[in-house]
Amino acid sequence: MKKKRNTPDIIRKIDLANIQVVKAASSVTAVFEAVLFLLAFRTATAVSLISVGTCSILSTIVYFVSRKYLKDGKYSHKSSSGIALAYYITLTVWGIMASYRNYAGGGQMLTFFIIQVVYTSCVVMPPAGALILYSISFGALYGAIYTFDAAARVNVLNYIAFCLMIIYASYQRYKTVTRMLYKEREISNISIHDQLTGIRNRHALEEHLNKCLHKHVFIAIADVDKFKNFNDTYGHLMGDQVLQEVSRRLLETFKEENCFRYGGDEFLIIADDTTEKEFREKLDKWQTSVDLIAIPDVEQISVSYGVAGGILQEPDQLLTLLGKADRALYAQKEEHHKNEPAA
Repeated sequence: MKKKRNTPDIIRKIDLANIQVVKAASSVTAVFEAVLFLLAFRTATAVSLISVGTCSILSTIVYFVSRKYLKDGKYSHKSSSGIALAYYITLTVWGIMASYRNYAGGGQMLTFFIIQVVYTSCVVMPPAGALILYSISFGALYGAIYTFDAAARVNVLNYIAFCLMIIYASYQRYKTVTRMLYKEREISNISIHDQLTGIRNRHALEEHLNKCLHKHVFIAIADVDKFKNFNDTYGHLMGDQVLQEVSRRLLETFKEENCFRYGGDEFLIIADDTTEKEFREKLDKWQTSVDLIAIPDVEQISVSYGVAGGILQEPDQLLTLLGKADRALYAQKEEHHKNEPAA
């Protein structure tokens, strides 16, 4: 069975979280290495100073790039991945150089291993990327020390085992974080959707209005004609079914983000990317599709709507538009009553 790919919103959250980590970590690394450079300036070798200084400079660059990226707010998966990759390469190259010098001097290769553990713990990397990058990094360090003494003081099996442990840890972290994000999204969806109809609720409406500020919007308030009769005559379960059928056709006509259950049998539709003509044509299409709903032993179902439009300068201005739309709604209802056949 083919593994399902992460959705764009999940990838976006992972990417932005990674950049936040990179921004914080690169600033700490830049300062730490700069201080280390100054303290060891007189005693350290030229190679050590170049290594430490280069790491500090590159970390500073990564910090400012990630900071600007987050501030601009222009998200791109490629850019996010590129910044995180650049920081990983910076740290890993520095770690290889430091560990090689320590190994050549008879010491341990702790710097490289610590970097890999810290990066794995802080940055979420897709399994395929982790497999490739960590394999290359461990291979590069091993190749470097092999040129020194054929890696005589390295237990190859332990070395490979540690590499595999890092890759596995990265995979587990990726799986845990993505599972948590999906669960978080599921909970969020429940909180902003009406359980009966699946349409967004008033809580979602408040969030959506903020996105519509300073834009010209069209709104429609709609309800089911004589809905009380369905509940009184056929029972509330049948009334619920009517609302579900009407809602399903509404979502087939408009984008989910534009549709809200406003209360009872009332629906609110908001659009900022259309003309009034297109908006009304869609409403008419929805109205026609509702007329075609056929539930056995139940009278014909119909909906009425009213439309209003204007620039939404602040969320409270919605009430003014609703007042206009509400008056238009009742005007249409009266027209429907006039056209009803005499009893």
